[in-house]
Amino acid sequence: MKLPKGTIRGKELNTFFKDSIEYHRRTFYEILSQYDSDTLFHNWRILIRSIDEMINIPLELGSEKYKNAYLNVAFDFSNLNNFPLLYKALNTLQENFNLDIADRFKTLAIISFSIDAAYQSHNLFKAMGSDERLEIPPYLKH
Repeated sequence: MKLPKGTIRGKELNTFFKDSIEYHRRTFYEILSQYDSDTLFHNWRILIRSIDEMINIPLELGSEKYKNAYLNVAFDFSNLNNFPLLYKALNTLQENFNLDIADRFKTLAIISFSIDAAYQSHNLFKAMGSDERLEIPPYLKH
């Protein structure tokens, strides 16, 4: 489904929303029907738990030192200089929480990088109607 560019209003907007909802509903069921429901539920549960932890961890880390170690992770693992930042974050998570949380974060970080790399290499961002991938604006980078 190609996303519209610019501003749409009125009937065109309503049509876009209806078509989009139908497209995503149909795609959702077509894709999900290919997977074993127990395995899918287990994997989604882990994914959602990992994302929830990723969001809440900065709020639970006490010191700025620990927050910075966690928040400064660069998810571009094609750059070997980013691995020390990941290891520092993993050590921080293990020290402040436990190994399971650190492992879930590591898995989510690697999966995120892998998906981004695959989307870029197959030009999927453009195929989905976007000329750009989601990136952190330079003024927010540490």
